[in-house]
Amino acid sequence: RAVVSRWAARSDRAAIAANMSDSFMQIGSDGRTGDKAAFLEGITADKLVIEPYTIEEFRVRFYGDTALITGRTDMHGSWDGKPFRSHYRFTDTYVREADGHWRVVNVQTTEIAEPAP
Repeated sequence: RAVVSRWAARSDRAAIAANMSDSFMQIGSDGRTGDKAAFLEGITADKLVIEPYTIEEFRVRFYGDTALITGRTDMHGSWDGKPFRSHYRFTDTYVREADGHWRVVNVQTTEIAEPAP
């Protein structure tokens, strides 16, 4: 288990942006996509409150200058005062860019369906 937040310092927009490639793309569980600007706008929005959470099944695999990070999380929080729960698996793709820095180029999430009662 990794007790880390994927975007732990989410209020630090500059730090998050520096960790992202300019070509960043997000693919959500619903198939919608977002670019770097849209992701930054959402993750740093004042309306968003994310409770501390744990990443389970955290795994990093390297393929030359590419790294795949996978895991599972059960996130709770609120958006504009309305509670939410987001239970999902994710794949983050990092690439070592020309300047030698590792940056995330792609994030994809897959919602985990809750078992029927």
